[in-house]
Amino acid sequence: MNDTSLAIKFVNNGGQTQTNILFTGDIGEKNEKYLVNNFDIKVDILKVGHHGSKYSSSNYFLKAVNPKIAAIEVGKNSYGHPTKETLNGLALVGAQIFRTDQDGTIKLIVNSGEINIFKK
Repeated sequence: MNDTSLAIKFVNNGGQTQTNILFTGDIGEKNEKYLVNNFDIKVDILKVGHHGSKYSSSNYFLKAVNPKIAAIEVGKNSYGHPTKETLNGLALVGAQIFRTDQDGTIKLIVNSGEINIFKK
């Protein structure tokens, strides 16, 4: 069922600067490869798939996406989300990582290419 999730790329053409955001639902590695091979998925902000599980956010995918900011929607769980592998992969591409289990609600405001981050 996870691979039936929608993946949506949002493009904000604010002023002179474009900001791209990718929402990946719960897609796994198979769909990540499809996206990499068929679309331009380099983005500024990535909503990390499947709560940072071991079934998503492969290194192949993260290198292609190359996000500046990564947001992980996750709460207390028995699955070990987000996994160390996902966190390491995000760190390797230089993403600034935000997690709802540690940062609370994450609010991003994009204005003319400037990204402001608020945590609660």
